[in-house]
Amino acid sequence: MQAHIRDLEGQVSKHKSHIQSVLLSMTMAIEVAVALEESGQNEEIAKLEEVIVDYIKMEQQLTTHVSALVSVKENIIRNMNLFSNSEEAPDLVAMFDSKLQDSQNEHDEEDENKIKSHPKYREFRQKVWAVNHQGEALPDDDEIMVMNTAGEFICPLSRSEMEEPLKNRQCGHSYSKVAIKSYLQSVGRGEKRCPVAGCNAFVSINTLERNLELERKIKRHQKRQPTNDNDSEVEDL
Repeated sequence: MQAHIRDLEGQVSKHKSHIQSVLLSMTMAIEVAVALEESGQNEEIAKLEEVIVDYIKMEQQLTTHVSALVSVKENIIRNMNLFSNSEEAPDLVAMFDSKLQDSQNEHDEEDENKIKSHPKYREFRQKVWAVNHQGEALPDDDEIMVMNTAGEFICPLSRSEMEEPLKNRQCGHSYSKVAIKSYLQSVGRGEKRCPVAGCNAFVSINTLERNLELERKIKRHQKRQPTNDNDSEVEDL
């Protein structure tokens, strides 16, 4: 059984390495898209957007595989005695396929929305747009902001609206400055897993940068919030 567990751990490690390579490739594709926009070659931007979408799908597939592999490993550990006493070795392939199918059924309906709200897809659109529209929001930015306020403005660590948001260059996720620095303190100068559920990227002080675009969105969102003037008037009466 220990050999099976080691094999599974090796596969998980390989998949996670592939995920990091995909994230890096997306970052490079975004940089190329910005350079093309700056040089006026915007006819190529649509092709790069398709590339980003393909990379996101690849990352999602790899992440689903990692989840299935980990589930199989945990299943073997939980039932170690049962498998050890059995004359037949566990069918790892069948177990993996079953777990994989379960994960895919859960996420199939959400794939399109996940792509559009993926941090790298949003970063691609925002950075390309900013080349010729510095300081301006995307045309559909207000709609996106209203639809995704909870997911975009809430820090995954503090669970409250972000303050001084810092973005992880490895995956594009953002966190409140105080919260992420506190999260990283326990490892000194090392790195930790991104605290966003389902993200396999790592974060460290060196991968963080100020998220000016998100700061502007939060300020615009705060200005739109209704005041409590009516409540005050009632209390005065």
